[in-house]
Amino acid sequence: MAENVTTSIFSRRRVLEILDRGKIDDKFSRAVDSFLALLIVSNVVAISLESVNSIGNKYAEFFFYFEIFSTFIFAAEYLLRLWSSAARDESKY
Repeated sequence: MAENVTTSIFSRRRVLEILDRGKIDDKFSRAVDSFLALLIVSNVVAISLESVNSIGNKYAEFFFYFEIFSTFIFAAEYLLRLWSSAARDESKY
């Protein structure tokens, strides 16, 4: 039983480390940071392009699926942040 608790805490702690600002030596966390930043910028560009009628009409299906993909990623990130917040050390703040 204790082993499962330790594994669970480690998993939450690692997810927390990944979703918080990446440390220099944590390549995976930095990659996640970069991916999320790129996704945010891509959404801003997509919304801007979609507002142009000629582009928005021509690529409406692409924008629709990109919005679904982005929403799924951001919702998953949010849920993982909620789940992993139990591992946060409150004494640090």
